[in-house]
Amino acid sequence: MSLDLELIIDRRVKRVLGPYETQLQGQKKQNEMLRKQVDALTRTLETMQKQYAGIPRLRNTEPLPEGAEFSAEKLRAHRANIGVSAQDYARLAGVSAISIYKWESSRAFPRRAQQKLLAKAGGLSKAQALEKLSKLRGR
Repeated sequence: MSLDLELIIDRRVKRVLGPYETQLQGQKKQNEMLRKQVDALTRTLETMQKQYAGIPRLRNTEPLPEGAEFSAEKLRAHRANIGVSAQDYARLAGVSAISIYKWESSRAFPRRAQQKLLAKAGGLSKAQALEKLSKLRGR
């Protein structure tokens, strides 16, 4: 190939690839900047984890009432025994009906506060549950 033809090809290649090379350089700079930010955040996180390692978490440590351990089977059985819908049981417990459905199907697990609410509802007899429901509906 002649030297002139090689120069023409080089110029055309540079003209076509030039914008992409510029864009690539910009992306490389941005990636480097992001890597530095991630490194800085990682160091900050590690420092904070060391600082707060000895501090206990502020979780609700109050014990659950006797027999309040959650069981999807117990929840289903109690609801069936008192003969109420999931919607009504949710009203009794002070939670949403979707929560009752998810807990009964073991797709979700109630938090401690919700377990306490379920324990209160779980202690109701059929008569008590129906009385409470009628009061709740009367609001």
